[in-house]
Amino acid sequence: MGQGAFLLIHEISAQMGGKIGDIDDTSIFLKKLQTRMVDIYMERVQGKISRASFIHGCKRKDWWLSAEECLKLGFIDEVW
Repeated sequence: MGQGAFLLIHEISAQMGGKIGDIDDTSIFLKKLQTRMVDIYMERVQGKISRASFIHGCKRKDWWLSAEECLKLGFIDEVW
């Protein structure tokens, strides 16, 4: 990752419309996507950040991380 770059992590986002049943179904699917996204990041960082800390970092807001923060937390392998 370039030294001046930033990584943005945030919750899964979507726009929904339709009948309430459709919205409920879409919400369930989005929650599955969110769980999978967190799983992927957790596999990558290999314990350098807890699942709870990761979820807190991106819950309901944008989480901007510098290259150095990404390296420290295990999101990247090197800063160049």
